[in-house]
Amino acid sequence: MGKVNKLIKVSLASQTVEAYEDRFVKYKFDCVTGDGDHPTDKGVFKILRKQHPYRSRTYNVQMDYALFFTSDGLCCTTPRT
Repeated sequence: MGKVNKLIKVSLASQTVEAYEDRFVKYKFDCVTGDGDHPTDKGVFKILRKQHPYRSRTYNVQMDYALFFTSDGLCCTTPRT
């Protein structure tokens, strides 16, 4: 079996996340992005690190997963369920 190509798209307009595997949507869910004081970075990023579980030191919040995409700690997260 060959390598699976993965891609995550975040829509700021519709506040949704779509996760693709080999050009097919595998997951789609609602999300919350930044605001005027904390805008969401735009661009193309590579996942540098995944952590499960994760506790935010900045906000002291437990999360199930964190996908870090910058070296200074920006990440996509899921809340603890």
